[in-house]
This record gives sequence, C-alpha cells and structure tokens, in this order.
Amino acid sequence: IFLRYMVFAGICVFVLDKHFVYIPLLVAIIALYLLWAIIKNYRYVKNIEAILFLPLLQITSDIAVLLGSSIGFFRFFSKNRPVISKL
Repeated sequence: IFLRYMVFAGICVFVLDKHFVYIPLLVAIIALYLLWAIIKNYRYVKNIEAILFLPLLQITSDIAVLLGSSIGFFRFFSKNRPVISKL
C-alpha cells in the first residue's frame, strides 16, 4: 500500500512540475483506482447505491492502514530497543 501511494505521489510531482501535458494521464490513473475500488468490493454488497460509497471506503481504509502502520513503525523504533532481541 505504501508503494502504491509513493508511485502516485511521484507521478503527481512529475505532472505538477511543469509537465501539464500529462494531466489526462493523472486523471486516468485516479479514475482507474476508483473503478478498481468499485469492482473489487461491489461483489460483496451488490447494491447500485454502493457505487458512490465504495471508493470512499477504499480511500478511508487506505488512510487508516497507512496511519496505523506508520504510527506502529515509529512507536516500535522510537523505544531504545536492542538491534538483536533476546530469545
């Protein structure tokens, strides 16, 4: 999940750094991501109204995973732990 957002951030920086000709590519990537979120999760709900909420659910869950993983990573390594733990 980190790699997905790092690649997207790199593409955004590239496009916004005076490469405006690639803005349609950026829009297409975002549209494909949202479409993927709908296709991936629609089989569980099978309700046409869910199409509006499935991309929001995907983005929210991605943010939660990113934040939770980051906080856990920094908390784990912020403590003075030995490099090799005792078994």
